[in-house]
Amino acid sequence: MVYAPRDDGGRDLLDIVARNEAITVTWLKSYLSFGEDRPLWALVADEVMAKKALADDLSVDEAIRRNMYLQSWRAKAVGEGSLGNDLKRMVKIADKLGVRQEALAVSRDAQRQAIIWYHKQSTANRQLFNANRVNDCLKRKHKMMLVGDAEILTRKAQTNRHTSRRDCKCIACSDTRTASGCAHPNQCFAKARTMLMSLLPKCC
Repeated sequence: MVYAPRDDGGRDLLDIVARNEAITVTWLKSYLSFGEDRPLWALVADEVMAKKALADDLSVDEAIRRNMYLQSWRAKAVGEGSLGNDLKRMVKIADKLGVRQEALAVSRDAQRQAIIWYHKQSTANRQLFNANRVNDCLKRKHKMMLVGDAEILTRKAQTNRHTSRRDCKCIACSDTRTASGCAHPNQCFAKARTMLMSLLPKCC
């Protein structure tokens, strides 16, 4: 009753805990705003979180840890080597509120701009995205990062005269070898398609 208005029998005191949580929720809202007006501090927070992944998520290449609310990895918010106090509070509030990616309809542009690696809406086992020869080629040589990038690579396999042979001579494979240095374009095209097909329908 001490926080209730005097007219209701309280003392009209400020609830510091609730006030601080409200401020943190405001930060969280700004952090989760992914438009062009996203604040600079949120981009810095992304970098900090990427370097503070949980031990179980260290297998996720740091270079593709972009945002733990859009991908299936987590930053460490408790214990030694965890996030700083401000980010730790923000993550705890997000957990308390049950923040998750959800939308009734997602525009095609927004879908294509989503990070394909460890996509939060992928139904596949995380091993699909873990480091191996083909995935390393997709990241390093093809520079595949977004859903849109995966779509482009997937369409290359639909080129006339394309085959699944290692030495396929179709235009898409020939151009890809020259442009990226990839020795097995078809394997990369196929892996990109598998990642796309693992996403829930509203995400691709």
